[in-house]
Amino acid sequence: MPPIASVTIHLLPDGSFFLQLGIFLLALVILNRLVVQPAMRVLDWRHDYTDRSRAEAASLGAEAARLDDERTAAITTALRQAHEARVRRIARAHKEAEERIVEARAQAKEIEASAELSIESSEASIVRDMNDQVGRISQAIVDQLIHGS
Repeated sequence: MPPIASVTIHLLPDGSFFLQLGIFLLALVILNRLVVQPAMRVLDWRHDYTDRSRAEAASLGAEAARLDDERTAAITTALRQAHEARVRRIARAHKEAEERIVEARAQAKEIEASAELSIESSEASIVRDMNDQVGRISQAIVDQLIHGS
């Protein structure tokens, strides 16, 4: 059996421990001042910047929604007004067409009445002329019969 090496266990720290602890604490203070605090300031600044950017984005989103609502309302109003104007123009055109139709019918009746009067007067004139011609022809026949036979 080989001899067992003797190992001594020290439960209390020795002088090098305090030196190591001092170097560690000094390194911790220096790193805290040179690395950790600047890094924390950068992280805080980024956090604040992100919050401000989100708030600004929310504000711009609300403004965009409001502008979109205004645009939609303006388009709706314009379409409604255009439709109303179109309906008025159509109604006015129908009224004008009806007035023209009534005028045309009245003119047609006047022309028809005038044509009937003209036809009746022409017919009466033709009948008179025919009666005169029949009378003259009858007289000529009678004269020829009496004188020519």
